Amino acid sequence: MPAYAYRYRKEGIVKAPAEITGSICQSIIDAEGAVTPERLVEVSKPKDAPLHQEFEWNNTIAAQKYREEQARQIIKNIVAIELTEDEEEPKEVQCWVNSVRAFVPTDERLHKYVSINTALKEPSWRNNLLENAKRDMKAFIAKYNKLTELDDIIDDMNNFLSA
Repeated sequence: MPAYAYRYRKEGIVKAPAEITGSICQSIIDAEGAVTPERLVEVSKPKDAPLHQEFEWNNTIAAQKYREEQARQIIKNIVAIELTEDEEEPKEVQCWVNSVRAFVPTDERLHKYVSINTALKEPSWRNNLLENAKRDMKAFIAKYNKLTELDDIIDDMNNFLSA
């Protein structure tokens, strides 16, 4: 089994060192074949567990946070059907854009949404959407660059990113 070093994609979200988190996840994978969120919560329940402090154990607070996450998922899954007289077929467009990912946030954990049309009209928000698209392209390339079936798409993305 190869040895790994671990780091967080986004610093500051998890307080525990990435090496500890990665090692815990890997030990679950070694023992059980995969790590699941449920299993990670389970091994973190003991108060002396290295990741115990990463979780909200007050059920009232945790339930509210879970409902807010469900609401975020509802908002992110709404699509609008754009109807125009010029087109034969209506097309789906994403209805809302998350300000944490698409705009300059005032608070890393603040989730605000505006319509995609509003985001496209505001130059700074539009620029942030473009920066997010570039970030997503880089992630896509890193994740799928071994699939030769995607070579043309990846080449186009690389050309866009280097322009």
